[in-house]
Amino acid sequence: RCVLEEKISRCEFDLNEAELKSQQLQKRIKELEEKRHTHDDRHSKLMEVRVCELEQCVSEERSSSDAIMKRLERGREQ
Repeated sequence: RCVLEEKISRCEFDLNEAELKSQQLQKRIKELEEKRHTHDDRHSKLMEVRVCELEQCVSEERSSSDAIMKRLERGREQ
């Protein structure tokens, strides 16, 4: 009977350890998911900034191109 109680006690201890480990893992998963969302948000914002920069560059190139075309047309007219 003493052996049976010892086995039950050991099983309860193992169960408690497993539950604690499970809780720790769940907490870690939550932390990693939050970290991933933060990273994704930051990456998204950086990409938005880069797109705006590229759009600005394209706009400047178009303006420059238009100015060159106008100068060429004036040069041809003379």
